[in-house]
Amino acid sequence: MPSPPTVQTELRPPPFVVESPNPNQNTLVLLHGTSSWGVPFAQELMALVHFDVLLPYTKLIFPSGTLRKTTVFGGNLTNAWFDIADFSDRTIGEEEQKEGLRESVEYLGELIKNVVDNESHDEDGKVFVGGLSQGCAMSVVLLLSGELDRLEVLHKIGGFVGFSGWLPFAKQIAEVAAAGKDWRQKRILVQNWLRCELGLPSLQPRDDMLVATEGDMKIFLAHGTNDTKVKLEWGEDMKKVLEIVGYSVEWKLYEGLGHVIIPEELTYMASFIRT
Repeated sequence: MPSPPTVQTELRPPPFVVESPNPNQNTLVLLHGTSSWGVPFAQELMALVHFDVLLPYTKLIFPSGTLRKTTVFGGNLTNAWFDIADFSDRTIGEEEQKEGLRESVEYLGELIKNVVDNESHDEDGKVFVGGLSQGCAMSVVLLLSGELDRLEVLHKIGGFVGFSGWLPFAKQIAEVAAAGKDWRQKRILVQNWLRCELGLPSLQPRDDMLVATEGDMKIFLAHGTNDTKVKLEWGEDMKKVLEIVGYSVEWKLYEGLGHVIIPEELTYMASFIRT
């Protein structure tokens, strides 16, 4: 495999793809954090574990956020899924996050639809989605937005994985969900609210949208107890919202771990995907 570029100047580099050593059954789409992009993020993870051993039948895709001005970095251009204004308080600058969130939901939805439509999957093969830090936040917003349901690919999603993440608009989303009488209504209310806030087209109800059952989507979230960049309670708030709207979350804490990803987390993620 040729060495990928480590410096990029494109507005959005193409996804960096790592083919599985054996016939592809599943696909894992992993999203980078705020200060990275697809290639270095892939290199960072591949230096920690041997994915060809842990997930020998899984293709890896590392997409990149759009090159955009990022407030927390003094307005410098970085490949971010959405803007971040303040690392110490993720609720600051939420209004400015909406454009990036909308663009990224649309981009990732189409990327995943392309995988589902054009990749050769085993009949039981699935697409798993997740990320680190901002990438985790982005993947959860993608799930809650209902975009994968709109694109009719939700049935091919095997689960979501996330490390050291948080949920943008967590307080508002929890308040919206509280108005629902059960998890199904709460999920619909959250989808509609998010789509309205982000400027996404409203969902048109379909009969097959009604077949979801509580706990129907596997979600694995990991967080370090000493993470000072994305506080533990922010991750816990994200977990609670997901559970309120009917998702089953496996929540794993790593004692003493800061805002980094370690081999043990990736090894556990691989077992989560294999089961």
